[in-house]
Amino acid sequence: MYGRHKLKRRLSGFDATTVVVSDMVGTGIFFTTGWIALNIITGPGIIAAWLTGGILALFGALSYAELSTTFPRSGGEYNYLREAYGPLFGFLSGWTSLFIGFSAPIAIAALGFTAYLSFFWPSLSAENVIFSGLGITLTNASAFALATIITLMFFHFLGRGTDRRVQVFLTVIKIVAIVALILAAVISGKGNTANITSASSEGSFSLTAFVSSIVLITFSYSGWNASTYIAGEIKNPRRNLPLSLLVGTITVAFIYIVINVVYLYALPVDEIKGVGPIAEKAVTTLLGVEGSPYINAVIALSIIGALNTLLFIGPRVLYAMSVDGVFFQFASKVDPRTGIPSGSILSIGSIAAIMVVLGDLRTLLEFAGFVLVVFNFLAVLSVFVLRYKTPNIDRPYRAWGYPVTPAFFCIFSLYLMYASFVFNLHSTMAGIIVVCLGIPFYFFLARRSRSTVS
Repeated sequence: MYGRHKLKRRLSGFDATTVVVSDMVGTGIFFTTGWIALNIITGPGIIAAWLTGGILALFGALSYAELSTTFPRSGGEYNYLREAYGPLFGFLSGWTSLFIGFSAPIAIAALGFTAYLSFFWPSLSAENVIFSGLGITLTNASAFALATIITLMFFHFLGRGTDRRVQVFLTVIKIVAIVALILAAVISGKGNTANITSASSEGSFSLTAFVSSIVLITFSYSGWNASTYIAGEIKNPRRNLPLSLLVGTITVAFIYIVINVVYLYALPVDEIKGVGPIAEKAVTTLLGVEGSPYINAVIALSIIGALNTLLFIGPRVLYAMSVDGVFFQFASKVDPRTGIPSGSILSIGSIAAIMVVLGDLRTLLEFAGFVLVVFNFLAVLSVFVLRYKTPNIDRPYRAWGYPVTPAFFCIFSLYLMYASFVFNLHSTMAGIIVVCLGIPFYFFLARRSRSTVS
């Protein structure tokens, strides 16, 4: 049962698709290729790795399409794990989303957006301290990041379609900017098509290295499930939820592959290997130093779009938890005038703002990957569990390729978890501890909810 004011189905299929696209296209595509070129030594191999990552994301989206149309509530994995494994698993998914899945990424995105804007306005440099005391250091950069979060929260608080229009606008302008940059780079004619099929002068093909590279790529594809978090606000969810997930994922996969072709058009594999800011190097090669402002602007737009999407979808998890009595009740408040979950937006925005002020968030995200992979794995696995537990429930959409597609996704997710234990044991254990810390909170909040009802 929903709270006193139920979220309205006000978002179109296009709105939902922009949420998927915007959440997926962050900064990963602008940096990852240089790192995977250390393991994959040929141009076609690099393209194949990005294609494989896209297929893997699509398989996950197919499973989520079945889950979200069967349970068309806002909240994403929280709902599916709750139905499949019980309320504790659902809560731990939401608990993890609160800090690792949304609040920390929002804070980092705000700081990243500020960093790229400092290319145009050097006064935003993090070295300019404006306040220091009480264990807090506030710089021009962190102050501007706070202002960015607060401004976007304001647009979401306005409701009445303002949040939807801002979301669509930021997504469209981001994609237009990326496409324009791709066209400008190709039209320059300064690249070499032979680079696309080039190979490194050192090394040899390794299946292990290929699979390990896809591990990095999967994080660039994260966000393919974004529209499931707002499922309760999408019109005609039986049709629009699967379309948003599939069309959004396929669109981003296509864009990513084209961008990587442009990288290879600009530079042979030997010159890509180990380059972090690969997008900037490729654009500079094709457009000259004059291209630097454009790539910085595109990355800034990409970050602000993703940040806004996180503020859009993240609060819906808290809303769903609050409605079910496993989070504080103010998070289920929906403003009757604007139709938005104001309490949950304030919650996530405030936590993100505190994280900006506190500073070092990279440590938190070092173990975020493992935890998020675990919950994605459990969600896709729940397709099998729920088909067994509830064989007669109405399933408006059934995952294409079942059982192969969800099984493939789960198997690869297990490999990701194994790799995390082998190569990042300390970060992995830290992630597990963060999840376990949610267990006493679950019992406290569940008991508090029962006391309130009685």
